[in-house]
Amino acid sequence: MFISIPPAWCGGTLTLSQAIQEALASSPTLKRLDAAVEGESWKRRGSTAGFLPHVTAEGTHFLDAKYAYLPINFGGESLNMPSAFPGTDLAVNVQMDLFDGFRTLKNVQAGQLNVKAARLEREDGAFKLERQVRHLFYGALAAQALLKVLQSRITSLEELSQITAAREAGGAGTHYDSLRVKTQLEEAQAAKTVADDDIFLARKNLARTMGLDSDDRDLEGALPVPNSKNLSSLPRPVTADRSDLKALDLRAKSLSKQAGAALTGYWPRVSVFGQKSFYNYGSFDPMVLTYSGYQSAYSVGLNLSWDLFDGGADLAKSKAIHAAAEQTRQTLREAHLQASDDIETWARRYMDYTLLYQANLRNIERAEESLRLSKLGLREGTQINLEVLEAESDLYNARVNSIQSQVNAADAWMKLEVALGKALP
Repeated sequence: MFISIPPAWCGGTLTLSQAIQEALASSPTLKRLDAAVEGESWKRRGSTAGFLPHVTAEGTHFLDAKYAYLPINFGGESLNMPSAFPGTDLAVNVQMDLFDGFRTLKNVQAGQLNVKAARLEREDGAFKLERQVRHLFYGALAAQALLKVLQSRITSLEELSQITAAREAGGAGTHYDSLRVKTQLEEAQAAKTVADDDIFLARKNLARTMGLDSDDRDLEGALPVPNSKNLSSLPRPVTADRSDLKALDLRAKSLSKQAGAALTGYWPRVSVFGQKSFYNYGSFDPMVLTYSGYQSAYSVGLNLSWDLFDGGADLAKSKAIHAAAEQTRQTLREAHLQASDDIETWARRYMDYTLLYQANLRNIERAEESLRLSKLGLREGTQINLEVLEAESDLYNARVNSIQSQVNAADAWMKLEVALGKALP
């Protein structure tokens, strides 16, 4: 079996909205959930078969036979009559349940609940997929932004290395200064290789989530700026309204219906039947006259069956399904409790990362000014190389922390939406 994978994208640009739309159209996760919905729909249709008549056709033809003889008293004389049966028998049977203990009705109701649950699970899958694409898209943007910051640091360290080497040659600097700068430059160059790999892996994860083999398009967009005012859009009271939790509730109700259907074997089953047969007798015994054509017969009637004792099989099956329903209900309760904790956690985390981002922006301004003054002092001879190096490191760390706090805030916002089960403005 060959699986078709969408072709790789090369060239052009990719925006967040495009990534989301392509993921919704190509994601194997959503296609799997679509298939699950279709499967539940067919199961529900299959459960309605108990409301419809069942029609079967069968045929029998004997190649050879020896009839059993039945001795009868015929006018005081004993006569052996063959217990004949048709050599060829064609029959059409029709049977329809009039009452089956509500088994079919309960199974149909359970099937309808499962179809609704599957549709909600598909809705939840699309919602979470959109958030996952958003998370990976921002992660890839952050990886690219970090690489730019690192490249800027490498350029600055290379310039500082040249200045340090010149000062050492002129006797104004020490070899220790040169070694410190070269050490950090080498670390930064090694970190660039890691950053390149981070970008590759981030794009690979994004493409896989979108249902693509690979994607080389340039990302177009910017990281969202965290703002504590966004939390004012949270609904009050803050409760989860999630499709996956609604689906779990429907699954539990469906299992309860199925448990009830398993016990319907204790009710009598009433059905109406009809049979139409066409037959002729073979030449297996000279006492039975053969008929070149076919004769016909029919029968119509009611049938009642009642399984008075089945060894407890139906009861055991019902209890097992009841236990599964209880497990689902407790899983649902746990999920509600976890959702409440997650909402509180990620709302607080978003606020924390917002404050960190704003603090890092101020740190960047201070570090830039500190670096400018350090370089100026170095040229005038009032600063030493290590002070410039420390100022450069402070600026680099502030920029990295700023980007990381942006990514963390976006991730916290995404997880808050997932916990709530709805998109926030």
